[in-house]
Amino acid sequence: MASEAPRESEGKQAVQKFLGMMTPAGMTQTPQASHPPQEEGGNAKEVSEEPQTEMADDLEQRLVEQIRNIDAAPELSYEQRLSRLGVGLEEAAKIVDTILSQGHYEREFTIGRRHSVTFRTRGVEDQERLQESIENQVPRYALTVNEMTARHNIAGSLAEFGGKRYTADEFKKAYAATGKMSLAVFNALVERLARFDRIMYTVLSEGAVENF
Repeated sequence: MASEAPRESEGKQAVQKFLGMMTPAGMTQTPQASHPPQEEGGNAKEVSEEPQTEMADDLEQRLVEQIRNIDAAPELSYEQRLSRLGVGLEEAAKIVDTILSQGHYEREFTIGRRHSVTFRTRGVEDQERLQESIENQVPRYALTVNEMTARHNIAGSLAEFGGKRYTADEFKKAYAATGKMSLAVFNALVERLARFDRIMYTVLSEGAVENF
């Protein structure tokens, strides 16, 4: 139906926003060369685009559905929005207190039955580091920007994983670790970080002040 297209577009934008993966203006479309490079003999060399994996498509679709389910009823109260994320008012109050008193908050997420990852809230410094990296590298494709953003966000939030602890000052160490992960593990962390960011966004969203 025609009405579904705008909703799907809004859902994808929401996913990118919560992941911190909104691409800079003008980079949402893959750039096309107006004059393809020429090989010797005058034959144009075809410019190939980066492939997007089915796993990435599936992950994005699942995140879109999660955002739709949570935001389907905008009239929900603050407590109801928290409840949909499995967070109670008392826990939300503790999260707010921790962030305001310590400057950050950590939360553990399970991966399978025996493993887990602990994320830490990111700061302004992490966002500036990401922006500087994008400005310096000037990636040509939106997919490349998304991958860079995902790695930066995971590295900036990674507090503990695989038996190793990462402090807020060990970004380079955490970033290097993300490059050695299998794609399946990396995508699992992306999904859990999106959940973590969603919880933080909701806890500190409109309604928090009134309730605390």
